[in-house]
Amino acid sequence: MTGALRRASASVLQRLGSSRAQASALGRQTRSGHDTAVHKNKYVEQWLSRREDIEREFRWTSKTLRDVVIGVLVIPVAMYNGIVWAAHTDDEYGERPVRDFLWAHAQPGERSS
Repeated sequence: MTGALRRASASVLQRLGSSRAQASALGRQTRSGHDTAVHKNKYVEQWLSRREDIEREFRWTSKTLRDVVIGVLVIPVAMYNGIVWAAHTDDEYGERPVRDFLWAHAQPGERSS
């Protein structure tokens, strides 16, 4: 049976105009006459496998809790306050009434409608 398969594959290769060497090299890339096989970086492979298994490895620790609080609360509140401060500074410079945003930053007598 294997002899028949070899003969059939040889006839297919001849019909396609390919040599046996070309057929064996179909799975490999070659550039300028040298082989470009991929050399895997073991550190990248470890990192990728940890990314795939993160739900099994994750633990709430003081460091992860600190990172979540900073990323979810501190940074957005600081950005919001900076944007409101810039808007109020622009309002004062342009002699416009101070606007209220999400939180009332304006003085009680300075509120605009």
